[in-house]
Amino acid sequence: MLDARAKQEYQRRIAELREQLEDLRERGDEDRAARVENEIDFLLREFARAVGLGGRDRRAGSAAERARLNVTRAIKSALQKISEHHGQLGDLLDRSIRTGSFSCYLANSRNPITWRFSLDNGVKPSVGVEVTAPVFSRPQTSLVQSLGDRTTFVGRETERSALSRMLERALGGDGGVVMIEGALGVGKTRIAAEFAAEASARGFVTLVGSCYDRENSLPFNPFVEILESAMAQSTSQEAFRTALGNDAGEMARLMPQLRRLFPDIPAPLELSPEQSRRILFNAVVELLGRTAANGPMLLLFEDLHWADEGTLSLLNHIARSISKLPVLMLGTFRDNEIDSSGPLAQTLDELLRIHMLERINLRGLPQSGVVEMIRALSGKEPPQAVVNLIFSGTDGNPFFIEELFRHLVERGKLIGANGEFRTDVNLAEIDVPQSLRLVIGRRFARLSDEARKILGPAAVIGRSFTFELLEASTNLDADSLLDCVEEVEKAGLIYSTLGYPEASFQFSHELIRNVVLGDLSAPRRQRLHLNVVSGIERVHVNALEDHAGDLAHHLWQAGRAADPDKTVQFLALAAQQALKQSAYEGALRYFQNALELLKVLPYSQERARRELDIQLDYGLALLATKGWYAPEMGSTYRRAHELCQSLDDDHKLFSVLSGLWSYHLVRGEHTMAISYTDEMTRLAPRMQNDGMLVQADWASGCSRFFKGQFTQAHECLERGRGLYDRQRHKALAFQFGQDPSVSCHSFDAMTLWILGYPDQAEKKAQEAIRLARDLGYPFTLTWCLSMIGMYYSMRRDYAGAERVIEEGLTLTKEYGFSFFAESLIAYRLIGAAFQGRIDQMTTGGGKEGGFAAAGYELAHTWARSSIAEALGNLGQVDIGLALLAEARELMERNDERYVESEIYRIHGELKLKQAPRTSSTSTGVSKAASEAEQSFLKAVEIARARSAKTLELRAAVSLSRMLMESGRQAEALPLLQPIHDWFSEGFDWPELLAAKSMLADLKSTSVSAADPKRPISSLAR
Repeated sequence: MLDARAKQEYQRRIAELREQLEDLRERGDEDRAARVENEIDFLLREFARAVGLGGRDRRAGSAAERARLNVTRAIKSALQKISEHHGQLGDLLDRSIRTGSFSCYLANSRNPITWRFSLDNGVKPSVGVEVTAPVFSRPQTSLVQSLGDRTTFVGRETERSALSRMLERALGGDGGVVMIEGALGVGKTRIAAEFAAEASARGFVTLVGSCYDRENSLPFNPFVEILESAMAQSTSQEAFRTALGNDAGEMARLMPQLRRLFPDIPAPLELSPEQSRRILFNAVVELLGRTAANGPMLLLFEDLHWADEGTLSLLNHIARSISKLPVLMLGTFRDNEIDSSGPLAQTLDELLRIHMLERINLRGLPQSGVVEMIRALSGKEPPQAVVNLIFSGTDGNPFFIEELFRHLVERGKLIGANGEFRTDVNLAEIDVPQSLRLVIGRRFARLSDEARKILGPAAVIGRSFTFELLEASTNLDADSLLDCVEEVEKAGLIYSTLGYPEASFQFSHELIRNVVLGDLSAPRRQRLHLNVVSGIERVHVNALEDHAGDLAHHLWQAGRAADPDKTVQFLALAAQQALKQSAYEGALRYFQNALELLKVLPYSQERARRELDIQLDYGLALLATKGWYAPEMGSTYRRAHELCQSLDDDHKLFSVLSGLWSYHLVRGEHTMAISYTDEMTRLAPRMQNDGMLVQADWASGCSRFFKGQFTQAHECLERGRGLYDRQRHKALAFQFGQDPSVSCHSFDAMTLWILGYPDQAEKKAQEAIRLARDLGYPFTLTWCLSMIGMYYSMRRDYAGAERVIEEGLTLTKEYGFSFFAESLIAYRLIGAAFQGRIDQMTTGGGKEGGFAAAGYELAHTWARSSIAEALGNLGQVDIGLALLAEARELMERNDERYVESEIYRIHGELKLKQAPRTSSTSTGVSKAASEAEQSFLKAVEIARARSAKTLELRAAVSLSRMLMESGRQAEALPLLQPIHDWFSEGFDWPELLAAKSMLADLKSTSVSAADPKRPISSLAR
């Protein structure tokens, strides 16, 4: 049966062949003319068989009827060919094989036959591998079984050997990760598929998930596809539900449709994004472990260069848990499309660090591999000229080789009339395409107009698409669309897979899809994206939220053709879902697009409220990815502040004020920051929410600490800790970015230490870490470790600092908190400097420019002055003084006073060290000593005024040491004794022990008369 279009194609081809026949006869090429004449006869017979009387169209049967007739015809044709070669076998099969609605082989029970199959002439059978496992029992239908239709796999012996070794290790219970990297078309997917086939044959459950080239990648998409594949391979839905067990709720976060299939799945818990992510990750590992207990598993991740941050974090998390499981993870990515500082590169570095990664770098095939590939494609031994031609035109890229070979054969440029390779082949005649786009384009040209038209909508949907969505996006009737899809699949441009709950299709290569998209005009692409949106809305009318990411992507790509209000709605929804999954990078892109589009909407109260909600959520995503100090944080919260004022929304205003306080605080803008804490303090009581009071006390205490108001800071922090109730206030962590009680504990530890209570300070530090661990929020724990690292560095406990620094850096790598890494590395550098490890002062990482380049100036007064002191101890006095001058300039500009006394004390120490180096006269040395003494006196005065007993002790020790060395012990004793005796705890604290030792020395030496010109005694108590 032929439709009108097919009849036209037959008639057109017959006319072309008749013209070719006349031309061949004129040139006397009788052999080729005979072959063309035979083809014309064949087409005429087929045409006559496919139409009715008088050439009228035959009525079409149903799709099932068409399939039955095609299968019957194919079986009868195969039996006829078998009979021609082996009459007895043909007769047997003709009697035993039945066709019709169902086709089957009926054995003769009275005369049983034992079948034995053998391979001849080195012909390899198609690969069709049955995957066996207690839960997943259906065969893998996509990647593995598609090998049967592909060309013979050649070369790659070294790579296959390495993969086989990893397979053996996994079978032995030692899991691992393998990454195959290489350029587009080099064969990453093919070798992965071959390996998957081998693994399946050896009993591995093989599950595949892919990443896609989309501006807003769906979070965790490969794992979603793996779950869908697992469901498709399961013996039944009930078996799959049983396999999920108690982790079904977490899996439903990845596959929301599970809740409709299995109503017994409990509702998700209301947790912070960080805690939700941790529970999700652990649930995936638990499910993987239970499944692997029944047999080995292979998880294949395709195109990881397009992976979202969440996918890479989960992959990294799994990798840490499979070292003693029969689980192998295999990934592919394009090595020329990854950012050296991007999330994939960081994931690879981390996997290498924990010794879980085997990397395989694929390059083009050598000439010997090209020879093998051409031999497999043609069934003939290629001459060297052909090998050189194809090798030079493709650089050994297997995909390019195959496409170019097929193109040249179809054009009659590679095989002569005698069926052999042409010996006169040359580059000029063959017109080797400059890029594969031309080759793919020519393959497109062989398609009918209708088939070519469906490629655009399919490519816009994505690398893979379902028939149902394509149908809804094109408005073609099912039969016509099926004809087109089958034509495109027959051309090798796409392939189909049978999964749950329906068949789906995938472009054979992403490059093919890119060529299709490149041929579409921008307005056409926008309209097609809009059609896809309409298709999704029809197909998933009752589950649009489950497809918010797809809708947001297509609406955004549709541009002005889409309703901007609707686009903002789904961008915001997709962003919120990404936040819940802790997929912060994806959430950022959604939020940014939504905010950009909001600008074109007319102002209204509803629009303002929507923008306010988006700005606040955007601030949380920025905090997790870029830190408080990012310029975007300031502009985001300033805009939110304007919206709150216009809407008179006090509840959200408090969150905005908290965000603005954090932003200005970390930039060292303390006057501005403290104005926001005052406003928070005034607003909090009106909210009738003591959680707001806790946050206001934490913010106020923190700002007063950096202003040097230590007594007031301690009061605020103590009050905030007292108001905090762990059960009622656990949600504050993700409302404000971190838990305020942990914050109060951490900063009160530093405050108490400065006030002269080292034992109480250490107790608060340990309570902070313990609470942060118990809460289970990675962001809060990392922040806490960073602050406690600063606390230990300030009290010169570098061993304690290193413990928290190491743990903190591990968390920053695992969760991508790069801004915390900068602080932790700075603390490590300070410790290295004080301990004289100069070699470590220039190592440790950190991005160029660091915090200062981004506007982060908080605590730089302490950091720079501490390094200045350490450099002075190492003999680098001039550099130390320059750094100290920078610290003093920052202190004056930002009014950051908490280490003011330390800056004066360190200045005195450096001046004493500088004097012998720069002055050869006693007058110069005496002048430097006088400057140093005045600095020490100023340090003592400032510390006393602020009740900073620890800093007063340090300044008193420095001044007493100078007085002792100049023979003025009598003046030192009344200076040091009172501050030493003030301390009521910390008697094993090294600095207090050093002061005690100095006092003993002072008392044991002869006391000289004090110089009446020096006002030292005025500082004695």
